[in-house]
Amino acid sequence: MPSFLEMGIDATDPLEPPPDGDVTLTEARKILGKKITLFGNVEERLFEIGTKDDVEKAVRKAMEEGSANGPFVLCPTAMPLTTPLDKKIQENIIHYIDCGLKYGVL
Repeated sequence: MPSFLEMGIDATDPLEPPPDGDVTLTEARKILGKKITLFGNVEERLFEIGTKDDVEKAVRKAMEEGSANGPFVLCPTAMPLTTPLDKKIQENIIHYIDCGLKYGVL
């Protein structure tokens, strides 16, 4: 990630947290500072296996960590590929959007 600063990029997407990814927003912000917009950090699989409470906790954590000390765009690390989406996935995606509006800054 330090090379991102040298390259002069404006943003990086996605930043995927453990266990599937390898970086938290807090770690990325420490390395990249305020100069680069961070995107992501809500794992796609959460829509499939998580509860609404899990989704809300992930969104809140991403908003708190991602927007601390620099620009941040909340987004999932990917979207489910199955079609049609089952009811649980649909409900979790809608809840994700609602939570983004609740905890985010427009």
